[in-house]
Amino acid sequence: MENTIRQHMPHGELFTFEVHNSIDSTNRRAVALAREGAPPFSAVIAREQTAGRGRMERSFHSPRDSGLYLSLVLPPLSTDMIGLLTPYAAVATAQAIHMVSGLECGVKWVNDLFAGGRKLCGILTEGAAVTEEECVAVVGIGINTRQTQLPPELADIVTNIEGETGNAPCNATLAAAVLEKFVDIRRRLATRDFMNEYRRRSVLTGKEVTVYGTQQYHATVVGIDDDCGLIVSVGGETRTISAGEVSVRANLRIDVDKATKIV
Repeated sequence: MENTIRQHMPHGELFTFEVHNSIDSTNRRAVALAREGAPPFSAVIAREQTAGRGRMERSFHSPRDSGLYLSLVLPPLSTDMIGLLTPYAAVATAQAIHMVSGLECGVKWVNDLFAGGRKLCGILTEGAAVTEEECVAVVGIGINTRQTQLPPELADIVTNIEGETGNAPCNATLAAAVLEKFVDIRRRLATRDFMNEYRRRSVLTGKEVTVYGTQQYHATVVGIDDDCGLIVSVGGETRTISAGEVSVRANLRIDVDKATKIV
């Protein structure tokens, strides 16, 4: 798989790879590599995860050969850029999916990609090494690529590229497209030039949601600011949410803590 990925990468020489048939969590392994001093652009890819992780320690269903499961050690980033890493990863991954499959994805703030009204991809960003000025972060990306038997609780809320387009992409080609998007990560985060596309892809704008935190209340999503804060209207008052949890009022619960988890 590594050779096939490199064949599709103009900047393949920048990357090192660990490819596993099975692993508990690509993010867990990538965080460990980062703490051991692995170079930037070290990628961990697996055919399956036995303990795939999502946000808030939730599990991420990762059956063998049904998805692309990868995690990437990023170059050190200034701490003021870390909050933009997950939205950038969402835009980058959506672009890669479209490039390889033709499928357009929406972004459900802050870290999920949706297609056909169901979840297609999850993103988990974690800090591996932190100083006052810089953070070495790992971004984990799980994309459902092929049709598979799902647990009953996921059957109505999860989709895959094959189911949406009729064709399953080559995982190696998709991995190459995703990874290439991170080569100039520092410049992209500094310019924030991806935020307009992030806003354009948002599937929450205009929706009524329930906000969970120190208080629970109903609100209407107005937009997303340049720091990826969710702008909502509550009784004519505008508020910006930078961390917390939100659910669409049609009972689909969405986690929306924009902060990178430092572990």
